Amino acid sequence: MSGAFGAEGGFPQLRASRKRDPGLLAWLSFDVFARVEWGSQVHWGNQMAD
Repeated sequence: MSGAFGAEGGFPQLRASRKRDPGLLAWLSFDVFARVEWGSQVHWGNQMAD
């Protein structure tokens, strides 16, 4: 999982702050949800465009 985020050129500071930031897990969960939600909107938008 950390490798996937790193591959995106992600956030190197997250690895250092992971142990002391209790809100990081919630932030990552929201980030993943936002990506999935945005992805489905783009997907449906492309289908309607066709």
